[in-house]
Amino acid sequence: LEAKSARAQVHAHRQGCRLLNLSTDESRLTFPRATRLDLSAKPRIDMDAARGAAALEAKLDYKTPTGFHDHITPDLGQLDILDGLWIRAGGCELAKPRASVPTG
Repeated sequence: LEAKSARAQVHAHRQGCRLLNLSTDESRLTFPRATRLDLSAKPRIDMDAARGAAALEAKLDYKTPTGFHDHITPDLGQLDILDGLWIRAGGCELAKPRASVPTG
């Protein structure tokens, strides 16, 4: 989940968007923490790592146009490398729980 959320963050960044984690709970999402009253958190995107991840993803040809992964037999070592690149590209550490902040 961490690599997938970092990948989504990179793709959002390329579109001029940000993905934020508004939860106060522990989370495996790598999105920056924010509150409804302060949405200024910005991810630290590593575009070199993003380009490397995209290139490896293309080389491995891990495409799932239907969303189903049953036709892919991944090389787990390469998948670990790919996930590591996406996590680095997303620039976020795992989100730790933060103190609850009043929202009203």
